[in-house]
Amino acid sequence: LRRQGRIDASRTLVVPLPDDDLADLLGVVPEATTFIETALASASSSVVAVHCHAGESRSAAVVAAYLMRFEQLEIEQAMASVEARGGAPNEGFQAQLSLWAQMGCRVSTANEAYKLWSVAKVARERDERGYLESTSVMRDPGAADAVDDPEGGGWLACRKCRRRLARSTHVLCHEHGEGIDAFSWKARRKEGSKGINRDCAGARQCSSMFLTPLSWMKGIEDGDGGETRGKLCCPQCETKIGAFDWAGIQCSCGAWVSPAFQIQRAKTDAFGM
Repeated sequence: LRRQGRIDASRTLVVPLPDDDLADLLGVVPEATTFIETALASASSSVVAVHCHAGESRSAAVVAAYLMRFEQLEIEQAMASVEARGGAPNEGFQAQLSLWAQMGCRVSTANEAYKLWSVAKVARERDERGYLESTSVMRDPGAADAVDDPEGGGWLACRKCRRRLARSTHVLCHEHGEGIDAFSWKARRKEGSKGINRDCAGARQCSSMFLTPLSWMKGIEDGDGGETRGKLCCPQCETKIGAFDWAGIQCSCGAWVSPAFQIQRAKTDAFGM
């Protein structure tokens, strides 16, 4: 399907979004809500129809995101508005709308709550489906065709071959000696998750760093019947630079991080981080 097109005199936008708790609502609402606002602003008589198969969950979630972004409604007000008209976003969409509100109605890859949500989403997908879709993990930022992230920040590179492995936005901060309080999938929270050390100051004393799952990490996609732990190697020189464990790994500071995608500081160099 064409993402944008026309039906007679009407402009259309099609966004791929299954009605599933694990579906990535945050991946489509920036474009969808901008499309709605542009259409409504084009003329005083403009009308926008937002529809999905059942007209209940996906369309209601997109409308709620629009009301929050452009009408400055609180999440409770936006939800009440769509629910009054028969809308009922699924629990996964509600959690993402809460995160949408936390981020100021924009997607910020540098936001700690967003990064924790991304990891929690991937972990849940693996548990429920037994495998990971290739599109579920974040793209390799060091690949030749990687799209630059304006919020990306500094780089983490393999010390042996200098291959770029991750950006600052892929590094998960954890409370020194206490660990990460996992992001609750169903909870609606107005403030960041308890236990996040936002400046990562304490984490600099640790012998390793923890990342969000990235597409270059071989072996992490295996589900039931596959390995739950393994080594992480540089995708270029294949030097072992860390380890992953879906059950968790204890940091040198004593924090327990789960799931864990751990990179050893001694095997990498950080630039601008």
